[in-house]
This record gives sequence, C-alpha cells and structure tokens, in this order.
Amino acid sequence: MANQKILATAFALMVSSVNADNCLTASGGEYKLVASLTAKYCTSDSLACTTGKDGKCDCGSACCEKVPNLCGSMTGTCETGHYEDDGKKMVAATAATFKTACCTAMKMCDITCPAGMKDKAGKATIKCQGSTCGSSECCEPDATKCMGLTVSNSACDAGHYADNDKVGVAATATTYTSSCCTAKKMCDFTCSAGMKNKAAYATTKCASTCSSAECCDAVTTPMCMNHAAATGKGCSAATEFNSMSATAVKADSSDYKTLCCTAKATCEAFAASKLAASGAVKQQAVSFAMVALAGLVAVAM
Repeated sequence: MANQKILATAFALMVSSVNADNCLTASGGEYKLVASLTAKYCTSDSLACTTGKDGKCDCGSACCEKVPNLCGSMTGTCETGHYEDDGKKMVAATAATFKTACCTAMKMCDITCPAGMKDKAGKATIKCQGSTCGSSECCEPDATKCMGLTVSNSACDAGHYADNDKVGVAATATTYTSSCCTAKKMCDFTCSAGMKNKAAYATTKCASTCSSAECCDAVTTPMCMNHAAATGKGCSAATEFNSMSATAVKADSSDYKTLCCTAKATCEAFAASKLAASGAVKQQAVSFAMVALAGLVAVAM
C-alpha cells in the first residue's frame, strides 16, 4: 500500500510537471502565472499565445510575471566589454553571479555592410553591443551612392521621391535626381472597412508607397471604428475592449456599447485554457518528472 501511494504521488508529480502553466508554455519557461488571478483581465478576448520575437499574447501582461532567479528576470550591470545576453534569459542566476552567468564578451564587427553603406574607419576594432552586429555600429553611408547623397540633403525634383530601392546605386550630386529618384504615383491603396476613397483619390500623389492616411477618409456613417462614443457610453476599460472586428457595424452613442464592445478574457480563463507546449518545454518537463519518478520508485523498492 505504501509503495502504491508513493507511485501515485510520483505519477501526480509527473503530470503536474508536464502540464506547465500557460505562461511557462508560451514563454518557454521565462514567465509564470501570477499568484492571484482574481479580477485580472487580458487586453482582448483572445486566449491564444505565440512565442518568438514577434510573439503575441493578449493575456501575458496581466496574467503572467517573470520567474525569479533567472537572467531574464534580473537587472544588473555587465563588466566593461560585455553585454547582457538575451540568449541566457533562462540561465539561473543571483545578484552575485549575474555578471558571470548572464553576460557575454562583446565581439568585433563582423558584418558585410548593406547596399549604400561602407565600412566605418576602424571597423575591425569596433565592439558590437549585442549578440549580432548592426549596420549602424559597423557601417556609415557611402557618399558615392544614393544613400550617402540623400543623407547629405540632395533633393529630388518636384513630383519625385528618394527611392529606397536605389540606395546602392552609384551617383554624384549632378546625377542624383536621375539616378536616385522615382516619380510619385497616384493613390492605388485599397481602403479598409470603415474607410472610403478620398474625394481627390485619383489625383492624389503618394509620398512613396501609398498609405491609408494619404488616400482614405473615415466614412461618415456611424461605425465602431470612427464613432466617438458619448461620455459614459464607451467600453468599460477594465473589462471590455473596442472590437475592431465590428468596424462595419452601425453605431451611435445609444448602441455603441452593445455593438462595439467585447468582454475581455479573464486570467482564470487563460489559466484554464489549453496551449500546446513547445517541444523543448514539454521535453524538459517530462525529463524533470521522470527523474523524480525514478527517485521515488527507487525509494519505494
């Protein structure tokens, strides 16, 4: 019976380890659910979370907090010639070990300068501030190319603009306008829901790539997107958000809240939702659980 209880405890530990909370899952282990989820709301009704540099998690700011004693959750100062390494966010650290655990020695410029730029003087001795070197650290505009001439304030003829696609083209001050500039085009932007073509749409020249601001106006028919809700008729900031999915809905101050406001998801709902853990997180959780299980089985035997 004692052995069965120990094995049951071990199994429960394995299950709880594998089913890491959604903050741990979405962040890869850097964040955890806040201690109290009561009366906390996401910024929208979405419970989805994606990871990576461009990841999006509308529940993250309210429902999650950083796991303590990791490089990613600490603030410290690296030694001269070193930088705080984002690749070490998950490394365990303390205030005393921050410099050795969380910092990495800066490297010298090692990039090939992009079109329109050239190596800075002394490039080989310039130290970069992060894990990768940036063009602003190692390069400077080339005065023999369109980019360098644009920086030095050469101007295009009326009705033309400095074309970013031509930054690497060789030019001089004399040939700048013919080599580096492109004629502006008329509006060709497709206006989104809640917007309409400007009256002068067909004759409006864009600065470069056409945009909504240049070519479109808000429609005058009341809609969620352009209606200024009367005082007291807007969405409740704490529990609702203005849903832009309702851009085509007609609304005035009397029905704005009903037609345009959507309830925010709660942190309780986020915690209860099922997010697919990344392979690394799953494997790490399973590994920890299996080690614990093996230890408890050994004791039981």
